[in-house]
Amino acid sequence: MTVLGYDPFIRSSQYDGPARIEESLDSVLRNSDFVTLHVSLTPDTRHMLNDQTLGVVKPGCRIINTSRGAVIDERALVSALRGGTIAGAALDVFETEPLQADHPLCQAPNTLLTPHISSSTCESLDCMARDAAQGVLDVIQGRTPGLIKKPEDAGIGVFSY
Repeated sequence: MTVLGYDPFIRSSQYDGPARIEESLDSVLRNSDFVTLHVSLTPDTRHMLNDQTLGVVKPGCRIINTSRGAVIDERALVSALRGGTIAGAALDVFETEPLQADHPLCQAPNTLLTPHISSSTCESLDCMARDAAQGVLDVIQGRTPGLIKKPEDAGIGVFSY
């Protein structure tokens, strides 16, 4: 499998990892069978997948978003799904949560929707429980609890498989 990546802050010459860093989001979209989004929501990433960008995706592409709902223009996504521009979508986040039962995404073909629980793995739940217990112990022992880095501070990236 070839993994493509795009991050506006990383140049391929600066990256020494398993993915091939592309110079543009369009390049990733044109060449990917699966696109997974891993971005913070910023003015630059809001609706980064929209009518224009969804129009350049490789035929048969599937979109997976577990980052922030508003990085995808949901109206454009529904249109691309109904029109067959993309083969499917799996979403764990939405522009407005909770997603209402009458939302057009709920009727879109080839769509998997989950209620913002993608981070609820056994490992992440164990880590959260340990962090919470350690915080309580820190306070009881007179220490300031450690700061836990927020996931949205982790960086920006779009990866495809």
